[in-house]
Amino acid sequence: GYAEVAEPWQDPVDAPGPRANREELRRILAYWFDRGCDGFRVDMAGSLIKPMLHPKAIEETGRLWRELRQWLDTRYPGRLLFAEWSQPTLSLNVGFDLDFLMHFNAPGYPSLFFNGSGTLPPGEGPCYFHRNGRGSLETFRDEYARQLAETRGRGLISLPVANHDFQRLLCGPRREEELRCAWVFFMTQAGPPTIYYGEEIGMRFIENSPPKEGSTLEGITAVNAGTDMGERSGTRTPMQWDNSPNAGFSTAAPEALYLPLDPDPDRPTVAAQEASPDSLLHFVRRLIALRKARPALGSDGTFTLLNPKDQPYPMLCLRELDGEACLVALNPSEQSQTLSLPFAGRPAT
Repeated sequence: GYAEVAEPWQDPVDAPGPRANREELRRILAYWFDRGCDGFRVDMAGSLIKPMLHPKAIEETGRLWRELRQWLDTRYPGRLLFAEWSQPTLSLNVGFDLDFLMHFNAPGYPSLFFNGSGTLPPGEGPCYFHRNGRGSLETFRDEYARQLAETRGRGLISLPVANHDFQRLLCGPRREEELRCAWVFFMTQAGPPTIYYGEEIGMRFIENSPPKEGSTLEGITAVNAGTDMGERSGTRTPMQWDNSPNAGFSTAAPEALYLPLDPDPDRPTVAAQEASPDSLLHFVRRLIALRKARPALGSDGTFTLLNPKDQPYPMLCLRELDGEACLVALNPSEQSQTLSLPFAGRPAT
C-alpha cells in the first residue's frame, strides 16, 4: 500500500489489494508455524508501505506490524520476529523481538567497521576497528546508548558479525590477525551476537565476484564508483567446509555453483580449523563459552562505554548484572594504548 496515493495504479494502505496481501502474509506464516518454525527474520521490515521514509508510511508500517503481532500472539504465542530495519526504537515498539543495529562505514551508520574499499562515505569519519587507530567512538556511543535505553525491556538489539549486504570482516587491507579483537567486541555486546556464516573461520570477501540478482549495492558501500568493492556477491560465496571438491559445499560441477569459491588454495576451512586448537574457530567457541559462563556478558547485562571523549583507544566496556561486573578492554590499533580510570572499589572480572 501507499501512504499517499499519487498514481492511479497505487493503492492506499486499507484498499482491498493491500488487505488481501496482509491476509496472505498471515496464511504463509501460519503454514510454517504449523510445521514447527520458531520465527522469521523479516528483510526490509520497514519498507512495506511506500514511500518508505514518509512519516505517514512509517506510521502505517508500524500499524501493520502491530496488527500482525496481535494475531501472532493470539494464534502462535512465543513465536519470534526479527527485523532487518536497523531502527530498534521503531521496530521493537511495533512487535518485533529483535532488530539489528548496523555498524558499517556507510551513511547513517556508526563507523566501527569500514567498507572494503576503505573509502569513506560523505560525512563519515575513519572507522574504529582499523589498525591505524584514527577512529572515533562518539557516533557509536551516542546511538547505541540511545537505542539501548529506549528499548530496554521491549526487545533485543544485535550488532551482527558481518552481513550479506556488506563486505566480510576480512576484506580490503584488514589482516587476519585483526579479526580476534573484533570477535571479542561482538561476543561481549549487550545484545545476542548474530554470526554470519563463514566469519567464524575468517572467510575472505572475494573481490571481482560476478554480480547476481542485484548484488551491486549502489550508494551504500559502493562509494567508489566503478570499483568492485561495492559488489555484495563477494560476501555470499560458498561455505568452506573442507578440502574436498567445492570445499565440501556441493557435489555439483564447479561451473554450476551459484557463485564461485574463494580461489585461494590456502582458504580457511572448518575441517582444518577443527584440527588446530589455536584456530579462529576455536577462539570463537571459547568466547561463546565465556559469554555463557558470565551472566554480566549476556543480553541482560548493562553496557557502558567508559572512554573519555578525547581518548577513544583502547575501548573500555563495562558489563554489569546482579553484582557481577566484567571490564572488556579492546585495542584494535597497532599502537600501544593506555587509559586510566578510577573505579572507586567497584569489582571487575
